[in-house]
Amino acid sequence: MRADARGGTLAPMKRAFVLLALVCGCGSSSPGDRLDGDWLFTNAEQTGGIALSFKGSSYSVASMVLTSSSSFEASVDKGTFAATDSTIAMTPTQSSCPGPDPASVVNYRFVGSSLALSDSSGTTVTFAPNNGPSGSTTVVIQTGCFAQDGTFTPAPVAPVSN
Repeated sequence: MRADARGGTLAPMKRAFVLLALVCGCGSSSPGDRLDGDWLFTNAEQTGGIALSFKGSSYSVASMVLTSSSSFEASVDKGTFAATDSTIAMTPTQSSCPGPDPASVVNYRFVGSSLALSDSSGTTVTFAPNNGPSGSTTVVIQTGCFAQDGTFTPAPVAPVSN
């Protein structure tokens, strides 16, 4: 190791530490930064899924069922979120289902480039980054609300009345 102008080895060590910090991203971002973007889960039958988006402190989630090759029915929630290193607290402000729509907390972790979310019952859903297809595709999405029996009632996304 080469000595610095003062005859020590501090300068090369500082450069190495700065380089290491840049490579690992240590201390340079908030827990929510890695969540930022669009995520997609598709069921095994390719007939439905969940689209999840985090931007800044806002989120949107759409639980979708395919109704044709170019249309979906979707239950949609939008709101704000706050993340720690292992949890996401989501507070809905808009929904396509009538309220109340309580705040919720889910656990999360990254598995490679995928995002795994777990609820309090231990159910885990793994989302892939949704980079979307190249080009443009026209898709019709009807927002509304799914009942317990799976029936769908169309409804707009509106403010939540908690």
